[in-house]
Amino acid sequence: MSVSVQNPPNLPSHQSTTQIEPKPISAETALQQWKIPPGIWSPLCQSRADEVIEEVDGYFLKHWNFPNEKARRVFVNAGFSRVTSLYFPKALDDRIHFACRLLTVLFLIDDLLEDMSFEDGAAYNENLISISRGDVLPDRSIPAEYIMYDLWEAMRVHDKYLADEILEPTFTFMRAQTDRARLNMKELGQYLDYRERDVGKALLSALMRFSMGLHLTKEELASVVSLERNCAKHISIVNDIYSWEKELIASKTGHSEGSALCSAVQVIADECKTSIEASKRVLRAITREWEFQHEELAAERLASPDGCSQAVKDYIKGLEYQMSGNELWTSDGLVFPELQPLYYNYQPFARNANNVWAGLMLLIIVLAICIQPVSKKQKLVSGMPVVGGSDHASIKKQRGRFVYDSKAMLAEGYAKHKGNSFYIPTNAGGRLMIPGKYLEDLKTASIDKVDFVATFTKKQYEAAEKAAIPLLKERANTGDKALDLLYWMSEQAKGTEKGIKFIAGILLKVSFAAIHTNAAAPSQIIYDLCAMPKFVEPLRREINDLLNVDGTIPKSAFIKLARLDSIVKENQRINPLLLSKAQYVASNSTNMSFGFSHHACPARFFAANEIKALIVLPAGQLPKYDIKFAPGQTRPKSFQFETQYLPNHEAKILFKRRKAS
Repeated sequence: MSVSVQNPPNLPSHQSTTQIEPKPISAETALQQWKIPPGIWSPLCQSRADEVIEEVDGYFLKHWNFPNEKARRVFVNAGFSRVTSLYFPKALDDRIHFACRLLTVLFLIDDLLEDMSFEDGAAYNENLISISRGDVLPDRSIPAEYIMYDLWEAMRVHDKYLADEILEPTFTFMRAQTDRARLNMKELGQYLDYRERDVGKALLSALMRFSMGLHLTKEELASVVSLERNCAKHISIVNDIYSWEKELIASKTGHSEGSALCSAVQVIADECKTSIEASKRVLRAITREWEFQHEELAAERLASPDGCSQAVKDYIKGLEYQMSGNELWTSDGLVFPELQPLYYNYQPFARNANNVWAGLMLLIIVLAICIQPVSKKQKLVSGMPVVGGSDHASIKKQRGRFVYDSKAMLAEGYAKHKGNSFYIPTNAGGRLMIPGKYLEDLKTASIDKVDFVATFTKKQYEAAEKAAIPLLKERANTGDKALDLLYWMSEQAKGTEKGIKFIAGILLKVSFAAIHTNAAAPSQIIYDLCAMPKFVEPLRREINDLLNVDGTIPKSAFIKLARLDSIVKENQRINPLLLSKAQYVASNSTNMSFGFSHHACPARFFAANEIKALIVLPAGQLPKYDIKFAPGQTRPKSFQFETQYLPNHEAKILFKRRKAS
């Protein structure tokens, strides 16, 4: 039995991906049995909120050209400064008004863009961007121009470094509002990628740092990217749920481009063929899962062995306040006071039980999308739950499922057995999933207690012994020292680990891991280069710049192959050898592709260089050959087996020797 240690997402125990069999009950009864829980956080408001709201609203009522009195009332009731005070409750007293003014003017500009074409809106925004940078002076007769100019000038005087960090995220947000991509949103993943820009997550994050006076290093900012993206998804979807009616009305009355409907509610409804209300319910449940995910990611970052500064701790807490504050603002009808409050309730969305069950099944499908062979002779731990059922028939049925549906099975196990261990049936044996709370004990356990690599058959062990033991005995007799792994292992072994059968077994496992990794990764990289030939020549130039006069490349030069390193990392992200959240040679509690702690692969950096060497050395592919797919062939889709993504061996690559330069 191989042990897989995972840090399970904090999924609420009442939500399970177990197959639901429809029963003839009423819609009301079904909805009473299935309720989406409330948010897990309590929002907070900045202490000077009332004073600042009065000040900022008064400023815009004086300077902005509202068309009539009704528009002025709608503006006041919208509470733009209120939501800013909820977004940044820990903002410094002398900075909160800057944040309120910036978000307010951006909201007002967004309303103007709804009545423009994309072309006109883009031109309007680019003019404001130049003014915000200080490159162009404003027209003092146009409120949007001089308000933006004066605001940025004042912010730079107050804190130039943090103010300048807000500029580009603000421009990204503004340009996203006139991006034609919003007209063709067909899938939830595509939509979320777009909305991360459109909702202005980078803007909100940078503005929060300015408001709170938080100076984070580049390394610290990089360490919280996953938390920021999770926050962006939460804010985007919560806004979509409660703004649906307003956006729908605008799409029918505003400009065909500027007011085009772009909402996750519609995307899910179209993609899954369900009602708008069912789509809202599904999205509402997903936002709850993202809240638990934030808690998990935050705990991991706070417990990082690299340490966690107070600024990072405050920043992470600030992201939580953004999500809870945004939800309070939107769900209480503060966003669109001209509409009835869109409180999320559980009234029957149809008087038909079939529609209720369709909504429930849709939830199961979307959760499976959003979250990521038992041996007949294996004796499972007594009383330990098994995903799909512990009886023989259920285990047999679930074994084959793991090959193509491993992520859903893991999600099902985490949801049903939160905080406890459970088995996943596979054709290779029952895989025991252990909660992260036991990680410290496991990572210090001796190798005879925990096997992080794989389980091999008796025949395979015998083959390894046949190959290794004669060599070990010969070296013991002659005293020969060799520069190879087998010698190093035999020299470093202690106690029972010195047994030659034990060393042969370790060699088997190391060989399996090394060959598997170093064969799969270069294949995937070659596929990518054939699919994107525009990157080949820049890579060749990078390699040539680092070559010695004799055509060799020194080991120290490998760390300077920035372009190749980027391609390797991106390839690993798209086609990971294992389902993982980390990058190539990372070794931590969220990525155990190379093991963890005492069990971490000591050669993982060597492996990375070996993979690169196959690409860059003079005898390798890029310097010596031109490569391309066979005619009519495109980049083959990776083969997913259980939790692994393997290169498709059906592809044909054509190699042509290059002429010597």
